[in-house]
Amino acid sequence: INLCDGQWLRSSELLTLCASYTSFPSPATILPEQAHHTMLSNQRVDGSLLRSTILPDLEFAGIREFLDRVSSKS
Repeated sequence: INLCDGQWLRSSELLTLCASYTSFPSPATILPEQAHHTMLSNQRVDGSLLRSTILPDLEFAGIREFLDRVSSKS
């Protein structure tokens, strides 16, 4: 079963979001021709089965809510 919160982000968007909550710089961008083929495939994880059966009540609605919570504790 794939695990995800249902709030789709590109990996670069996720890394930039996480960096904005830390003292780390945002990652450098690369040109498409420099990317590994798996980065260009635009695949998404569907976590609807997880959310509808095993874990219908996740503690956090998504990555932004999680980052808001953990950043407020530091």
